[in-house]
Amino acid sequence: MEILDKNSVEKLNTYTCITIGKFDGLHTGHDYVFNTVKDIAAKDNLKTMVCTFEAPPLDFIDNRENDILLTLDEKKSRLKKMGIDYLNIWSFDERFMHIMPEEFIKMLLEKFGMKAFVCGDDFRYGYRRQGDTELLHKLSEKYGFKLSVLKKFKDDEITVSSTKIKELLMSGDINEANRLLGYEYFIGGKVVSGARLGRKMGFPTANIIPEIQKVLPPFGVYESKVEIGGRIYKGMTNIGTKPTVTSDLKITVETYLKDFTGNLYDEYIDVELVRFIRPEKKFNSIEELEMQIKSDVEAI
Repeated sequence: MEILDKNSVEKLNTYTCITIGKFDGLHTGHDYVFNTVKDIAAKDNLKTMVCTFEAPPLDFIDNRENDILLTLDEKKSRLKKMGIDYLNIWSFDERFMHIMPEEFIKMLLEKFGMKAFVCGDDFRYGYRRQGDTELLHKLSEKYGFKLSVLKKFKDDEITVSSTKIKELLMSGDINEANRLLGYEYFIGGKVVSGARLGRKMGFPTANIIPEIQKVLPPFGVYESKVEIGGRIYKGMTNIGTKPTVTSDLKITVETYLKDFTGNLYDEYIDVELVRFIRPEKKFNSIEELEMQIKSDVEAI
């Protein structure tokens, strides 16, 4: 997958099928869109392109950071696995916000060789969201590109949305959240050095610090898995503030990987959460914590 960003000024020397959105979560509803893009691209001999943003547009509009399911690095990781040809990353700023709808479509045609466009039936674009699917139909006829407008994807009559998945995660329903996502919810990041208490107890952990905007499920212990070097390792992950060993309220994600030996420091990993084991709690002693960790490992 080739990544284009605001510094990519060259015109593409190819033709594309494009879709645009925040795509927070890259859930089953988004899969429906991406699969349509891939089907059209394969049929018409086009390259696939997903256009998204460095940060949600609402961050710029609200002047604050909004909660997200996937960070930009996590999106890149997931989309690469999905076989997308181009990931186009835009900055939503004052200039971008003021692009008129038709000017926006002309930019896609001229710079990115757009021959086909796929979107949902609620897609809006251009200055003050003036562009809609009715205008898109007119522009597709005017400029000669193929347009596919899709209805919202439903699962058991539930409209799949990032908002719904956030609600499920924060309420602790990891199983239903994973079902609507179509994959295990994951937390990505570079492995950092910790206090090495787990190593002393015989359970060394790979520690990552989640980004502030990242939506997290309730603090606790989860069965997890991590792919390293093409092999999947079963893991036990603790999400929380480690109340037994520190009064620091910094949130960490610590994962013990069964059968793994090696050094992961500074490596980027995705920790996939399979199921909830127990809530985080403060133990009376390190010895009591160690006994519980042994029990948690047995549980996975």
